[in-house]
Amino acid sequence: MDKNFLEVINYSEEEILMYRNILKDKFKEKSLNINDNYFNNIVPLDLKILFKLYDEVFFKSFCVNNNISPNFSVSKKLSKVAGKTIYMKTKEGPLIKEEYEIRIGLRFFLNFKEKNAESRVCGVIVQDSLEALLYVFEHELCHLLEFYIYKSSNCKRKRFQEISRKLFNHKGIYHELKVS
Repeated sequence: MDKNFLEVINYSEEEILMYRNILKDKFKEKSLNINDNYFNNIVPLDLKILFKLYDEVFFKSFCVNNNISPNFSVSKKLSKVAGKTIYMKTKEGPLIKEEYEIRIGLRFFLNFKEKNAESRVCGVIVQDSLEALLYVFEHELCHLLEFYIYKSSNCKRKRFQEISRKLFNHKGIYHELKVS
């Protein structure tokens, strides 16, 4: 798939639910920290596993085929946003090096049962901390793809919202998760 795959891809709601369920099951198998729908810890390796699964299941290996390999981090300090994608460009001689980082705010997912009844992420009501993580991560993946292809990303703009709707059926760009 080349860079225009964002313009041609448009999964149905049924496909998205099927892919997300496949991904969720594979993730629980592979992660050392997450084996059910609630969790109290997540580490960068979990995010790397999740990234590889999304690339395989949703992106049909677009990222691996284009050498898109972000760094991952988990933050206990993020208190307003549950996720953040960082895009860095550095000049190394005549070459421009691009790096990406996806950072997830751990505190939004802790004690989920007690504080997040009827919470929405990306405009969708989420049932548990794993589902909330998946929607937040999907949002960050849309930033990653937009940065890679267009060199800029803004979730308040139409292009981003179309990408997130076509890939993941997101209905919004915000979350209502409470931080612990």
